[in-house]
Amino acid sequence: MNSSTPIKSLLEEISTKERQARKRAVIYSLIPVTVAVVLVALTAWEVAKARVEVEKATQEVRRLQHQADSANQQLRDAAMKLVDIALATKEIETLVESKQSYLRTIDEARFLIDIRMKFDALNSDLLKLSETFPAMQELADNRKWVTIVKSSRDLNELKSAAQAWIADYGRSNVVIYQTPNGFHALAVRGDGTFTQAYRLTVSLIRTGRARDAYFAEVSGWVPNND
Repeated sequence: MNSSTPIKSLLEEISTKERQARKRAVIYSLIPVTVAVVLVALTAWEVAKARVEVEKATQEVRRLQHQADSANQQLRDAAMKLVDIALATKEIETLVESKQSYLRTIDEARFLIDIRMKFDALNSDLLKLSETFPAMQELADNRKWVTIVKSSRDLNELKSAAQAWIADYGRSNVVIYQTPNGFHALAVRGDGTFTQAYRLTVSLIRTGRARDAYFAEVSGWVPNND
């Protein structure tokens, strides 16, 4: 029996196991490389996707900015037109008011009432625009109008009469003014607009609640409720 046969078989078996071990080592070494390749591919895909999203977002921002710029320009144009209207309205009102009230014709008086009401609406728009364009605040009409329900030189007389009006309109809306001509005036004040003061005056006269009521602008008048 040849003694070299077992040795040869053993060597072949060892050689086979070495080859298998080398294959496994190669496979195991390829796993991190494969994972790395997959990760790199995924990262590249995410980066490309993010780049597309960023580009879309950038285009949207540019579109919105363009719309905002266009809207701001339209707002400025509208504001300038409103300024022109406000100036023209003030000039007309000043021209009509320059004439003494007792010299005005009925048509002129009606025209003045109408234009003051229109200016109230215009003034509301001016005040809203002044939040965006503060300089427009100078064009706004800051006059305060009230309805005078009774006048007298006797302050105590008006204080007594005020109680009934306070019951109807509330203490904060009823005030006694000292007028520049030395009289005292019992007034009901609302939102300060001419429109409200005029309408309340007409209502009080028609219902007979205050037949001598009249509307007045109270700049320079001193409240005197003490």
